[in-house]
Amino acid sequence: MIIDQETQLWLWSETTITTFALKVANLYLQKKYSSSPIPATVINRIKEPETFKALFPTWVPFEEVENSEDFIPGDPQDLNSLLEERTKFRSIDEVRARNLPKGCDLKSLEQYLNDEDFRKVFKMERKEFYKLPRWKQISLKKEMNLF
Repeated sequence: MIIDQETQLWLWSETTITTFALKVANLYLQKKYSSSPIPATVINRIKEPETFKALFPTWVPFEEVENSEDFIPGDPQDLNSLLEERTKFRSIDEVRARNLPKGCDLKSLEQYLNDEDFRKVFKMERKEFYKLPRWKQISLKKEMNLF
């Protein structure tokens, strides 16, 4: 959920926020506030700061639920910092080992390789790779242990 106060943007999620949601919120910020940026904060259920709760006429706290390994609520984070961490390039070994932050897209591991590593692994440029039929991309990713 995105809440725009015009002085602060909040991106709230009940589970681990996806990188896609971060990109959407960032694009929204760039389009609406390009001339005068505002802070953007990513928050999770149970870890909502008082300034966020104050936006609502009443706040009913979420019941504490047992956290799974898939989701452990984190403290509020700056949207840009989190997006940067999620989209930065990683080494081939890190990507193959899936040593990536929670919320990264594990179905598109190739996106975390820099251009040089991408060429080394797939023996082609990204443009060429993404022009291939989807079945061929998947086949190549499987061969390279990136699927």
